[in-house]
Amino acid sequence: MTEQISDQFTEAAIRRSTYCDAAREADDATKLFPDNLECAPTIGALQGLADRFRRLADHHTTAEQPAGLTWEARADHAVRLYARTAIELEDTRAEAARLRARVAELEQPAAAPQAVTVEHVETALREWLTDFDYDLHKATQCGEDDGEDRYPDEAAAFFGCLLRAAANPPA
Repeated sequence: MTEQISDQFTEAAIRRSTYCDAAREADDATKLFPDNLECAPTIGALQGLADRFRRLADHHTTAEQPAGLTWEARADHAVRLYARTAIELEDTRAEAARLRARVAELEQPAAAPQAVTVEHVETALREWLTDFDYDLHKATQCGEDDGEDRYPDEAAAFFGCLLRAAANPPA
């Protein structure tokens, strides 16, 4: 059975934090009472309690070196603290870099919309007609009589319809 040696620096920090939290809670509790003669003894007692917690917190600082702690134990604590801090720092830096890249990406101005041309309409018409009716697509791409591609003419006619519709929107 191995005996675990407690980290006295961390324990001191925990005790100090606990006492500081208790003092804050006592200060907050005094604000719950109305400021009148009837509640004055309770408010005074809570303020005294908060002061006592602050004095106790002052006795437990992380700066003081506990008595009897060897230099090996202090060095071990420093190495563990540094390693944990270095790992957290590296993770935080990586996350910050990722967030900065994402913010820069989001702040990029949106690309100006490209003007739609007859060629765009032709490409879209080919894609749509292929999925909608493949036989009609084949007949349009390669006319039965002359084998001529009719998509450019159809796209130009459709583009004209789009321009007229955009110029005269429905009410």
